[in-house]
Amino acid sequence: MDNNIVELECFEPAGSTLDFSEDDLLGHTLAIGGSGSGKTSRLIYPLISQLVQAQGAKVGMCILDTKADGTMESVLRRACFEAEREDDLVIINGEGNAHLNIFSGMEDGGLESIDRLTSLLGSLIPRDERNQYWENTFEALLRQALRLIHLSKNLNWDFNTLVQQIIRYLLLHQLRDTAYVEEVDELKHAFL
Repeated sequence: MDNNIVELECFEPAGSTLDFSEDDLLGHTLAIGGSGSGKTSRLIYPLISQLVQAQGAKVGMCILDTKADGTMESVLRRACFEAEREDDLVIINGEGNAHLNIFSGMEDGGLESIDRLTSLLGSLIPRDERNQYWENTFEALLRQALRLIHLSKNLNWDFNTLVQQIIRYLLLHQLRDTAYVEEVDELKHAFL
């Protein structure tokens, strides 16, 4: 391939690489493997590091770290340091010396504030005509997760709650997560 931004080393067949061009990165990638097989350490972390250090263009990213164990932040900080891009890194978690509280005023803002925050977060999604289904799906997912936080008396306005609601709404809903189902049923009864 020409114009590769990322080249990841492969073990099968020996000596081969997995190459990504800019166009490839606008599409979808599926990594399948069991727990501990290296999806994150051998694919995600090297991919992110190479993107941060890409020559000829400053690649921007918005990463939602659902593990939140500090490893992703460490990989990003090292990649930014090596690329001399430390000033480009902004961690949105409410800690540290550079953060942004995107939830400020959400408790009192009503549904209009949810639409504004959804638009803000949705604007971070790369726009491409081949990606419209996922752009719309992700934006709808964000809106619903934010509405559940707004309508629930038991949830706090913070990043961890948003990620938890997105995971519950996207991944666990079909599994009938008991806490999620109870929360939705409680909201149904409150508004009927």
